[in-house]
Amino acid sequence: MVREPSLLQREPSGISPSTQDVFQEPDPVSLIIASLDLGKEAHLVLSPDTETEAGLILYADRPFQELTGYTLEEVRNRPASLLYTRETAEILRAQIHEILTHDALFSRDVLLRRKNGEETWAELTVVAVECQRGEPGALVRWVATLRDISEQKLTEQSLLESQVRLNSILNSLSDVVWSMSIGLDRFIYLSPSTERVFGRPIDDFYRDVSLWFSMIHPEDRGRVSEEMRAGISHGSFEIDYRIARDNGEIRWLRNRGRVIFDRAGKPVHLDGIADDITQSKIAELRLERMANFPSYNPNPVYELSETGEVQYSNEAALRLAESLGFNNSAAILPPDLVDVVAHCLGTAQPQLRREEAYGDRTISWSFFPIPEGRLVHCYAGEISERLKLENQLRTSEKLNSIGQLAGGVAHDFNNILTVIQGFTNLLLSQEHGDPTVVDQLSQIAVAAERARDLTRQLLTFSRRQVLKPTTLDINKIIHDLTKMLARLLGEQIDLRILCGQEEILIEGDRSMMEQIVLNLVANARDAVLRGGGVWIATEVVDIRPGDPLEHPEARAGRFVRFSTKDNGCGMDERTLARIFEPFFTTKELGKGTGLGLATVYGAVKQHGGWLQVESEVGVGTTFHIFLPISANERRSHVPEKHEGKIPGGTETIFVVEDEGAVRQLVATILKASGYKIIEAKNGLDALRVWSQHQDEVDLLLTDLVMPGTISGIDLAEKLTGEKPSLKVILSSGYSAEITGQNPDVELASNFLAKPYPPQALLKMVRAVLDQDAVAEV
Repeated sequence: MVREPSLLQREPSGISPSTQDVFQEPDPVSLIIASLDLGKEAHLVLSPDTETEAGLILYADRPFQELTGYTLEEVRNRPASLLYTRETAEILRAQIHEILTHDALFSRDVLLRRKNGEETWAELTVVAVECQRGEPGALVRWVATLRDISEQKLTEQSLLESQVRLNSILNSLSDVVWSMSIGLDRFIYLSPSTERVFGRPIDDFYRDVSLWFSMIHPEDRGRVSEEMRAGISHGSFEIDYRIARDNGEIRWLRNRGRVIFDRAGKPVHLDGIADDITQSKIAELRLERMANFPSYNPNPVYELSETGEVQYSNEAALRLAESLGFNNSAAILPPDLVDVVAHCLGTAQPQLRREEAYGDRTISWSFFPIPEGRLVHCYAGEISERLKLENQLRTSEKLNSIGQLAGGVAHDFNNILTVIQGFTNLLLSQEHGDPTVVDQLSQIAVAAERARDLTRQLLTFSRRQVLKPTTLDINKIIHDLTKMLARLLGEQIDLRILCGQEEILIEGDRSMMEQIVLNLVANARDAVLRGGGVWIATEVVDIRPGDPLEHPEARAGRFVRFSTKDNGCGMDERTLARIFEPFFTTKELGKGTGLGLATVYGAVKQHGGWLQVESEVGVGTTFHIFLPISANERRSHVPEKHEGKIPGGTETIFVVEDEGAVRQLVATILKASGYKIIEAKNGLDALRVWSQHQDEVDLLLTDLVMPGTISGIDLAEKLTGEKPSLKVILSSGYSAEITGQNPDVELASNFLAKPYPPQALLKMVRAVLDQDAVAEV
């Protein structure tokens, strides 16, 4: 390697006067300094120092004095380390050896310590100088050049701090700052908030730019694509859309972007910011819904000033006013509106559910004060149908209460009538009786029959009458009754049957269905004047879930609507509210029991149906009865009755009855037919007797409802559990269903309703013992 001649070996080009002023003695190095024209750069000439290894200062020029504040006299032969901070000195010490041994060039930014103690930044460049003292090639001098870079450092520091602040701001933003290529095929920059907003790492978007677009909600994606393309062509865009995060969360973004052009006017990339506006959008949508609420509210809404003037009313308010015959929504407001508004604002309390009648319609008003705006918001709603349903419900509850009372009375009557009717029939069955006694007994029997019919009507009303349900064709029942109905109405009243010939099947008791028809037609007859008419019709109706219901007991399903209509005198509201009460009648004294419509009501309710009545004074009345359609496809066959002599038997019958007279009657009737009788007065007594005579008993005849903790059902289940071959007959004035004890099918089918004649008792006993089908009684 050929070393270039050192600066000391070059011929000096001349020494300037200024240089001679700086250096106090001629030196080859001064010639080097003098040959350099570096403006304001400061220069030092240093020699090795074995103690400090940073070198001793031999010479310094005037720019050095301006930079550091030291004169040449102050620094001559002093270690250069006085100019540096400790950290800089240590760095330089490590570089000196490299400079001395390899003729190397060293350059770095260092922090200088001025004479006054201040520190400043300078660019330090150190170059080795080769001298011909001592051994050839020995390096005994080096030159240090110092350039003031304090302003540059301040600028760099300011830029660095600005960058730090910018990064801090970007990190704290909830919005996404982005930059992407004009071709939309790569991201140039994405702020850290990208991951928070999208829920995906930023690198995913750098790798696949389409990920951003794929996360746009499918319903918004097409619109966003079109608006973005149009915006780019115009230089900028602003689009609101939704994104769907991987966890299913939906967020709203407001993405604003603009095209960045180069100096030649060519678009080079897109810059923008995507604001996360989820919360504000939710609030905006909520406010929009609230703003739309009055307009789209199906109920009338008003806004009233403190003087009671209408500042706003919606379409529903106008429709309600028009339906009431007014062309102005304010016309239907309560007459004392000003007082109501003043009271609301004065007390800051609302007035709720204030009812105002408009003919036969009722409107409920509610007023809510808004004190801060000196306003009152008013809401209205028609409650005519609700009041009607509430009245129907109250009527139904009242009738149920009356029914419980009537049922209890009828039950006690049945026990009494069973004894009267039974012993009367026994006396009448005796041969060679005294004619006078026979006649008197016959009168007693007739009276008992009438009392029994009256009691059955009460039980029907209270829904405690024993049912014998079969599958019936309601149209056939009505057609079969046509001749009887015509005779009932007479020739002066026109009867029209508007029922078709097709089958409409229901599950019901035929005798009760016939009684419903007869009672309704008889009620119509009493209301129609000569020349009037009665119409009967049936039709199948389907009530679907969600359909408006006109009666509180109505429900979804398929029903037959059986209707009777007359053009008679009609009824006012007061009469209409009581027509189903037992013993209520508008007829003259002695011309009606007041049980006809009560019987209809009870029978319909017991068959799972309901009634609706429409009546107007001078116009007429219409009864609508709704009964469930049967799921069976064919009518039940009712066998014909074949009366004959009822055989007795020798079996042992266990009679359990709490009424002593009834128990005595049953025992007398059965003993007369050859049966052996064992008696008990209640459930507990029956268990005691059973333990002694279990093997003897063939049939248990027990009352259904007895005092104590053991009912007839409980007793029957216990005894049949111990003796499965035991036959059972239940007897009561209540139906098994109404008691709520839910006996099994076999026990419930062997039911003997009180009051019953001796023949019915004997027939049931024989049929059950012979395991035949239960006879009709």
